[in-house]
Amino acid sequence: MGASPVGRRLEAVRGALKPGAYARLFELARLRERWQQASGEVNSLLLGGASSADALALIARRTRELSGSDSAVILLADEPADTLVVSAGAGPGGEQLIGHTVPAAEPALAAVITDRTPTVFADFADVLGGDGGLLGEFGPAHAVPFGPPAGVSGLLLALRTKGGSQFGQEQLSLLASFADQAALAIELADNQRRQRMLDVLADRDRIAGDLHDHVIQRLFAAGMSLQGIVRRIADPEVRGRVSRVVGQLDDTVREIRTSIFDLHTSRDSSRESVRRRMLDIVAEVSADTSPAVRISGAVDTLVPEPIAEHALAALREGLSNAVRHAHATDVTVTVEAGADLVIGVTDDGVGMPADVVRGGLRNLERRAVACGGSSTVTAGPDGGTRLVWRVPLGA
Repeated sequence: MGASPVGRRLEAVRGALKPGAYARLFELARLRERWQQASGEVNSLLLGGASSADALALIARRTRELSGSDSAVILLADEPADTLVVSAGAGPGGEQLIGHTVPAAEPALAAVITDRTPTVFADFADVLGGDGGLLGEFGPAHAVPFGPPAGVSGLLLALRTKGGSQFGQEQLSLLASFADQAALAIELADNQRRQRMLDVLADRDRIAGDLHDHVIQRLFAAGMSLQGIVRRIADPEVRGRVSRVVGQLDDTVREIRTSIFDLHTSRDSSRESVRRRMLDIVAEVSADTSPAVRISGAVDTLVPEPIAEHALAALREGLSNAVRHAHATDVTVTVEAGADLVIGVTDDGVGMPADVVRGGLRNLERRAVACGGSSTVTAGPDGGTRLVWRVPLGA
């Protein structure tokens, strides 16, 4: 029985190749398959919920194994983006390099990042000169860009010790392809993680809104009703019991309000969020009035820290005026983040006396003007005061 057409073509190719060339092609095909399996391993790790740090460590390990290098490291742009920091490493030398930095402006490295050009270096020590530190102790190296296509953020390096054999060009394209696929997988996983966090925060906002608009308001109304009938109760024991129930309702309202504050705060923030600090100010300044608080928009994302400092001071001043000076019993605080950051404080107090010292209001105006915004105080239609502090957030 004759050979199949595919078999005949393979035999023809094998016969046309020089001795050993067919074996090299076969080995290259197997190596390409192993790189693809490594990419799939990175994807599976990220889909399983692993962190970016875990994925980077796996990428470094597989790079070292498949490239036949002594060490492998991933350098990512640091903040500010004038240095590259070793974020992951594999091999004895690579693990010791984690946290090590090199200048991002180093011409040879900058060219790889900017031009997205994979490069083979015969001696990495010559590339870095005297600024490489521990990295300058390596010899042959492969360097490929690492990061999303829209903006490469670092490098993936396969390194061999001085005197080691040179890397071949045939592996450079495989390493570059692996780096591109791995970086894209990390970017997609990060985007999915951020979307899940946004979904969680939106759900928290909904729950918090329901607690405030329904549960707290009903408890507050029940407490007010009981307070209204306490003085009509002649029996001292019964009057005392009702008063204690009113106190328990107040405690419950404060506990629920604390839960609302926690729901509005992202526990994954590396620093205390703007939303959290605003809510803490409300709790601190108006502890005896239980104001209604409504915060909408991505406050933590849209409000930069310089504007946040002015906004927090403005909120504190506005609440202090309403609670301590206007003697308000009903205060509503609104914060909206969009094209502008708008902070509103509305109260049912005595209004703005004609002879009031306006140092605090001038301070609010000064802070708003410093951010390119404005601050206004107007009388409410049924008495009281309405403060609106508005600053642009920009594009």
